[in-house]
Amino acid sequence: MLDVIGFGAINLDLIYQIDSLSDLSGQGIELQPGRELWAPPEIFSRVLERVKQRGVMKTASGGGSAANTIVALARMGFKTGFIGKVGEDREGRRLRDEMEGVDLRGILVGGASGKCLSILDGNRDRAILLKTGANDTLSADEIDFGYARDARYIHLTSFLAEEPFLAQRALAEQIQPPARISLDPGEVYARRGLTDLLPLLERTFVLFVTEREIHVLTGLDRFQGSRRLLEVGPSMVVCKRGEKGVYFLSRDEEFELPAQSVDVRDNTGAGDVFDAGFLAGLLMGRPLRESASFATRIAAKSLTGYGRTRYPGREDPGFFEGPDS
Repeated sequence: MLDVIGFGAINLDLIYQIDSLSDLSGQGIELQPGRELWAPPEIFSRVLERVKQRGVMKTASGGGSAANTIVALARMGFKTGFIGKVGEDREGRRLRDEMEGVDLRGILVGGASGKCLSILDGNRDRAILLKTGANDTLSADEIDFGYARDARYIHLTSFLAEEPFLAQRALAEQIQPPARISLDPGEVYARRGLTDLLPLLERTFVLFVTEREIHVLTGLDRFQGSRRLLEVGPSMVVCKRGEKGVYFLSRDEEFELPAQSVDVRDNTGAGDVFDAGFLAGLLMGRPLRESASFATRIAAKSLTGYGRTRYPGREDPGFFEGPDS
């Protein structure tokens, strides 16, 4: 049995740094710090060309929220798998190659691979532009649900298109205890609204969200909004607050933890690494506060490098035994 199977969009991350996002205005889409937007291929290509002219490429690596979380867990020694779709192209082969130690039986191939342009400005604010590619074509008919049921956790993250969203809903309906679902909806799913997301939320054990996503889903702040979300299904809500730390709420426990201060190079995927750390704690049977503390530490570590270069390794679960645990 696998510990965690991730199910979400998978993209080739292209990480660039520029002086100011305003240098990219006039390309058919207005990028904003902290926001994730998507574009048709012609606009994506136009923005990418401008970024190449005005910026410096820092790295290119496999990405996608669930894929990042699963790779981080695999590096820590957990048994992981992934459900997603890559293209029949050079990028697709690279994406599979970079799923280090992950069971690839659930990865489908077809079309062109998705790409994610991650742009850091002089203030280390990040704007994201997606070209979805093969991710949009994944459907429930292509998925081996028997494979997906062979895991302790199914970790779901967002797709832009309707078909893969419906595939996740179909899978969620088949997950039975003791298997559990963790969900990180991101801004994409949050914008669907609470009613549309309810079939997933009702079956979710742990929900990872940001303050912005809580407000989009409920119209409330993190305290009241997290309580509202607990009412519709999840057993626990983990609110990721970036440099402000984390807020946790379950029916039995509530706490906040500060973030660690580090020299930030790239915040791409830091929230995904946080998810990996928290899930690692759950898999190891550690207390919730300790799991959140560990997640905060390895997320901070990831901030100190570009892409996946500073993701956790096999030595990191040892932090649970450290003096700050």
